[in-house]
Amino acid sequence: MPLKRFQLFDQICDLIGPTIVMRDSNDGWPGIAEVTSQTGQIRVAMHVSNVGSHARKEYERRFQNPGDRSPVSDPNGAFPILVGLASVNEAPILVVLDGTSRLNRNARFSILFNLSILHEAAVCGWAEYVSGAQEKITAMHPRLFPAFLDAFRLGIEVSPLLVADAAAASGLLDTQAEVEAERARTMVTKLVRRAAFGRDVCRAYEQKCAMCEIDLGLLEGAHILPANVPGSPDEVFNGLSLCRNHHRSFDLGNIWVDPDSLAVEWHPKILALSNHDPAVGAFLAMTRAQVARPALVGHHPKPDMFQKRYESAGSIYGWR
Repeated sequence: MPLKRFQLFDQICDLIGPTIVMRDSNDGWPGIAEVTSQTGQIRVAMHVSNVGSHARKEYERRFQNPGDRSPVSDPNGAFPILVGLASVNEAPILVVLDGTSRLNRNARFSILFNLSILHEAAVCGWAEYVSGAQEKITAMHPRLFPAFLDAFRLGIEVSPLLVADAAAASGLLDTQAEVEAERARTMVTKLVRRAAFGRDVCRAYEQKCAMCEIDLGLLEGAHILPANVPGSPDEVFNGLSLCRNHHRSFDLGNIWVDPDSLAVEWHPKILALSNHDPAVGAFLAMTRAQVARPALVGHHPKPDMFQKRYESAGSIYGWR
């Protein structure tokens, strides 16, 4: 016998796990939950339904609002989220999307998506699909739901490939054990945080490389004090907006930046190469003598971020 909607809400909360710190199943359309995420406590209005097949197309799946056409709502400002529950080889998969565009609409509607994203999510932990109505639908392992909320709240696009790498590295896809699930959630949450950091840093530098002023879609937010160093803050003052070539050069220790003046110095081996390699010479010639600063003083790189970088880098800056 199919679960009643409030029972389905409770089942989904159980699958999401201990990050659910408060729940009120109500009638499941919506049920209210407080979810602990990296960005804090998030109040969510979860409109839940079972995923089923669609008679028109064999490869299509869907979930719907109730037969009484209850509208999507956001009581007390909760984030309205539509959540379908599916399974692949008995492994539960959540199918989730932003319900904002359907707020207060009384019409009957279906969320349609391709069956393939369920199988992809079962294998990779996360998959995305853009419907004919241009809605982005995300299928995921239930324990990754808090990371989805962080991405949604921050307006961040999460790379399914990076999520797949994190899920595989955590062991999430090989076991349902709590420790692996928590490790996967933490890893994917860090991906979201770093994506938000990169976006904010590039915006602060007006979408230009701080070392050559190029854009062309090649920009990345580079941590000055690397993200893997304990205590490295995801703040703009610990970042540089860099094109991929300058970012890689910075990470390899081929570029040294003075903490106070932001003057740029190149590794002697790179300077030697530039004498007989025109391409290297051109790359050095296009590099600013001094790293650019953002318009806002509070976004300027902090000298101690560079100092801590050099202290934690070991011998990589021995040439300096």
